[in-house]
Amino acid sequence: GIFGGHLRSQVRCENCQFNSNTYDAFLDISLEIKKTASIDGAFQNFTKKEVLDGPNKYKCSNCGVKSRATKQFTVHRAPLILSIH
Repeated sequence: GIFGGHLRSQVRCENCQFNSNTYDAFLDISLEIKKTASIDGAFQNFTKKEVLDGPNKYKCSNCGVKSRATKQFTVHRAPLILSIH
C-alpha cells in the first residue's frame, strides 16, 4: 500500500557472526525527538546499532551460544508516504 512498509530487525551473533533477520510491516514509525535537533537525527538514533550484552546477551539460533550481539533496525521496504509520530 501507499503507507505501508517493512522494518528489518537484524541481530548479529558475535560468536559465530550469524545474522538473524525478522521483518515486520509498519504504517508509521515512532521517533524519539527529545535528544536530537532534527528528524534525520531521530531516524539515525532509531536505526543505531544496540549492543546486547551482560544480562541481555543473545541466545543464537545458529550456534546455540548465549553471547554478545548487536541489534539494528533498518527500513527493508519504504512506503511511498511515511507517517512519523
